[in-house]
Amino acid sequence: MGLFNQIRKKLIRSDAIGKYLIYVIGEILIVTIGIFIAIQLNNWNEKQKTNKTIENVFLEIQTNLENNRDNLKPRIKWYEERDSFIKLVKERKLNFEDYKSNKDLLTLINFYSSLKIEKSRYFKLKNYLGQTKPKYDSIMLKLNVLYDQIVPLNERYELVMENFNHRMHERWAQNMTGFQNQGI
Repeated sequence: MGLFNQIRKKLIRSDAIGKYLIYVIGEILIVTIGIFIAIQLNNWNEKQKTNKTIENVFLEIQTNLENNRDNLKPRIKWYEERDSFIKLVKERKLNFEDYKSNKDLLTLINFYSSLKIEKSRYFKLKNYLGQTKPKYDSIMLKLNVLYDQIVPLNERYELVMENFNHRMHERWAQNMTGFQNQGI
């Protein structure tokens, strides 16, 4: 900076206005180029931060999906057991003693296994719509189907089952003295 100040002072003293204007334009150009470079570096840095955030959100979604998968395994087993009981009921292979000795038979129609699917990471990812790399396009399509179509179906199923169970419990409480005494 000291060199530029010396040149500027020398040009002002020598009454070389044309040279001074060229000097001023040169300084403006240098400052403008510096600002442009700083903006480009800032944009690049922000894009890198956004890409890192998107990568992290994808990893979080992957972890959530793996947890959901692990939580589904016992639920699938639970439904498979219920399915085998329902088959026995449909084939009329059970008697009153079977129902008394196996409490699972009493819960065939009014209990269900709930699965709550974490969605906040998906919605966070949707905030970056249009900023994801093309390599994620096929994954985004699958996530959109899962979270925008399948998860709402699951939520509606959960609501229907909750309402059904509530109505069944109310009906049983009104009509069955043993059920009333259990306080269910």
